[in-house]
Amino acid sequence: MQYAACGSFDVVSLGEVVVDAFQIRESPLSFSFFPGGASVNVAVALARLGVASAVMGKVGADPFGEFLRDALRAEGVEEKLCFSSRERTSLTFVFGKQDPYYLRYSRSDLDLSPQDVDWTLFQYARVVHLVSLDFVAAPIREVSEAVLRHSREQDIFVFFDFNHRPAFWEGPDEARKVVWALLPEVDFLKLNYEEFLLLSGKQELEPGAEVLLAQGVRNLAVTLGEGGVFFASALTQGKLPSFSVLVADVVGCGDAFCAGVLRVLLKESMRKGLAIPPSLFREAVLFGAACGALTASRRGAFPAFPRLGEVEKFLRESPPLF
Repeated sequence: MQYAACGSFDVVSLGEVVVDAFQIRESPLSFSFFPGGASVNVAVALARLGVASAVMGKVGADPFGEFLRDALRAEGVEEKLCFSSRERTSLTFVFGKQDPYYLRYSRSDLDLSPQDVDWTLFQYARVVHLVSLDFVAAPIREVSEAVLRHSREQDIFVFFDFNHRPAFWEGPDEARKVVWALLPEVDFLKLNYEEFLLLSGKQELEPGAEVLLAQGVRNLAVTLGEGGVFFASALTQGKLPSFSVLVADVVGCGDAFCAGVLRVLLKESMRKGLAIPPSLFREAVLFGAACGALTASRRGAFPAFPRLGEVEKFLRESPPLF
């Protein structure tokens, strides 16, 4: 598939492109539809923060696919969406607010193939954002492995969010094995605590971080919900507390955190393979946590992502809970 030459983007997000259907009433069962998926969410959250972002993915040749394309364009995200002739657009039904249950249909985003890749999209990229779903199976796994090779050759910073989807793996051992093999390619690894336990095999944060850093990860952050955020590299480690907000739902909070971290890191030279300086790391994690907290205070993911001015105001007026 051929595309026109594209411009310069700081962050290219690959793979998980879906429509989120949020339950709004139990009886009769009804839903509201929003653009979603980790790749879409991070790209939109970045655009809201003033970062030039792009998404590469695959959708169905159906109204939901057109809906995703139009929504991304409206948010100022460069979309490189291919339209599958054999798969319908992936849908994720979200039930509940505080501890949501996800039910997924179709797999158009996993149908992204090497022939669909527009390599000009990566020509000036500073960061590639990937998730574990990108490595579940062919053909998208082939695309993601090629993107990792390209990132290594072109010195592009790799930001990897585990974002574990158990239903797509034969079991936790398979997911751990695949992600474990990727770690030497990863410049920044983001996990929640359950993913941290699965990947490191440790319950305590410091020993687990040592395991992951020894495997080749340069920098990592573990989001702990109300427990704050733990972060570590070869140069530093620490823990920042959470912010106090009234939670509407938690969908998209991790994606907002990723976008916030990247917004701060992109102010500096993101040299591939190097540990982030301690002061910059702390600033990035704090900003990311504020983005996540603001997103949690609002319903939905896409509509909840804050703009830059909102985050700056929130940080001035709402100090974290020490």
